[in-house]
Amino acid sequence: MKPLVLFDIDGTLLAKVAEIHLDAFNYGVEKAYGIKADSRKIPTTGLVDKEILFILTKDQISKETFLDGLEKCEDAMFEFFKSKLQKEDIVVREGVRELLEEMTKRGVLIGLLTGNLERIARAKMDIVGLNNYFKVGGFGDHKDNREEVAKMALESAGDGIDKVFTVGDTPSDINAGKLIGATTIGIVTENYSEEQLKAVGADFVLHDLKDTKKFLEIIGVNG
Repeated sequence: MKPLVLFDIDGTLLAKVAEIHLDAFNYGVEKAYGIKADSRKIPTTGLVDKEILFILTKDQISKETFLDGLEKCEDAMFEFFKSKLQKEDIVVREGVRELLEEMTKRGVLIGLLTGNLERIARAKMDIVGLNNYFKVGGFGDHKDNREEVAKMALESAGDGIDKVFTVGDTPSDINAGKLIGATTIGIVTENYSEEQLKAVGADFVLHDLKDTKKFLEIIGVNG
């Protein structure tokens, strides 16, 4: 038996996230539906990519039309993102590489629990050399909301898991973790404070991921 630790990407593993992800929404919507959209004008924190696309289009097309064009829209999003992505667009939080390496050495199963399209999530991780650490996951193109993504991530781990932990920087991350019975670890950012994350029930709150020993103690694999 081994623990499973599921990480959010934007704001949790990454301190700087390519703004081209926001531009990719606008590009995909225009290519698939002929709609001019501005993803910077809507709140996107805690939402999965499919939800964001629906919000950008819901006032101009029917849900049926949205779903009919969704695959084309997501394909266009990824093509745009991949063509524009540069290594300097992505900044990994301090301590992340060391933490992932130590967890891997101790046999922890590590996964992603993110609202990103899977292809975009993997592209972000790949360009900074982290992709191989994440063996399982749940992603924002396969499910309609973060709670369903969390269930997908848990199911992807299969059998042999005795403890589940989720790590994220928003109340949505905490709520999704609780839905699947995980121990939730909140990461403080400029968007949400320690008090706000505790208020929604985070079991632990950290200000960064630099203290590898403390994190390993939380998930019960230190030593």
